[in-house]
Parts: sequence; structure tokens; C-alpha cells
Amino acid sequence: MIKNTHIWFYSDIPIDKIARAVGMTDLFEDGENVWDWVTGNRQKVSLDITRKSTGTSIQTETVIFKLSKEREFIPAEYSSIIEDLYKLGISTVFLGQRIYIRGNEYDYQYNKIFNITEK
Repeated sequence: MIKNTHIWFYSDIPIDKIARAVGMTDLFEDGENVWDWVTGNRQKVSLDITRKSTGTSIQTETVIFKLSKEREFIPAEYSSIIEDLYKLGISTVFLGQRIYIRGNEYDYQYNKIFNITEK
């Protein structure tokens, strides 16, 4: 069974702006040669928003996941986050889990695709 441990979408919006839009506080932003990320808290839940470093503003796979012992999002959590993402103009959002392959490669298995065409 696929667990709902990751929310992902494609966006060129800076990840710190995404973090604030989904209600994260106490933000810490960092990056390296491969990944950029922002961590923070949202309603007492620690989250990480990460994406590959691109150096430019392009549509990039962006992932949100929990930094807590309980890694799976409950429906109230993912529904609220997805609603906030729609307000940013992000209309297609995936829910499922990210599977590590090797190095910096991941595969995704999704349970649900949320696609809003009207805002």
C-alpha cells in the first residue's frame, strides 16, 4: 500500500514563498550543489519543502514532507496544504510517497492527483 508521506508539484515559485503561503513559521532556508530546502513548523508539525537546485526560475519538482516520527499526512493536513498551494496558482498536486532509487534519484508513487482548473 502506498502511504501519503509526500506532497509534490511543479513550480517556479521560490520555496520560501511557498513555505510562507502554506503557513510555515520559524523558517530555516539552506541549499547545496544538488538540493535547496526550507524547513519550518506548520500547526505544530515540522515540514520540509525541497527541490533540486536549478540556479534559475524554472518549473521544478517541489516536494513537501514531514520531519517527524509520524511521516504520513492525515487528510486534514494534506487538504489544507493543497488548498494553500492552489491559492498560489499551483493547480496540479500529487499525494503519495517518494521512493529512493540511488544517489539523488527518486521515483514517485501517487495515491491521488488533485487538479483544479478553475481558481
